[in-house]
Amino acid sequence: MLVDLNFVILLAIYAPLLLATFGLAVARWPISFAVFTLNACLIAAMLHGPLIASDDRLGLARLVASALVFGLVAMFVAGSMLLLFRAAKTPTSHHDEILALLAAVPAILMLLFGLGIFSRWRGDVVFALLTACAVLSLQQAIWRSRKESRPLSEDPYGIACMVVAATASASIALAGFTASVVLEKAQRSASGRPYCIQSGARTAGNILDLSLLTFREPRYQGQSGPNFLRNHGLLIVDSGVRYDMQNWSYRSQAFLPESLAEHPNPTTRPQVVCEPH
Repeated sequence: MLVDLNFVILLAIYAPLLLATFGLAVARWPISFAVFTLNACLIAAMLHGPLIASDDRLGLARLVASALVFGLVAMFVAGSMLLLFRAAKTPTSHHDEILALLAAVPAILMLLFGLGIFSRWRGDVVFALLTACAVLSLQQAIWRSRKESRPLSEDPYGIACMVVAATASASIALAGFTASVVLEKAQRSASGRPYCIQSGARTAGNILDLSLLTFREPRYQGQSGPNFLRNHGLLIVDSGVRYDMQNWSYRSQAFLPESLAEHPNPTTRPQVVCEPH
């Protein structure tokens, strides 16, 4: 069963996540139950397509994919019934809101990096937006802590600002790391020859354009699950006789020669727009 390591990690945490989510319903923490359900939905959506499309002659991948959806639906229905009809023995704790805010971090990260929201945007613009978001949220949290007399742990708004600031900072760090990996692999593939990197129909101007946030194509729902219409990005190397075109693959974490150059759909074939130097 050919499934990426990232999806194996998601699969390993999916079952405990469902158990934890159901436990929140039993404890009558409705807000946290809703946010944890969102996390479970996002993980199920990211796992379902690759499992369906994996090379599995025994049909185990489709069985696992079906089990994911069934487990999610069963947990959501059972948890909702508990929250709606089970008599509350104790009032809902304010910790429900705090846990829900903290649980929103992985959901935001999966949406940012999994769905390609900033696909093909300029890297400096995205990094500027994330930095501004982190700074403003941190400023709001500090202002709130000075204004309120109660502890930060009892202030959902202050915690929300801290969560947003931490999420934006984590996104910047992860995006910067992925950009450095792409640049290092490009230099290694070029082996000292002139090269350039392009993202879609424009040249990557700096390393910020190479992050996972921008150096990619958004997913679309194909017949065999989520897929990509075009290459994430291209490495153009001047070999002295012709230009060698390589496609960046996040699955292989490398530039590969399969660049859709011979694709039957002309609109899908990549066009060289950058000049190796």
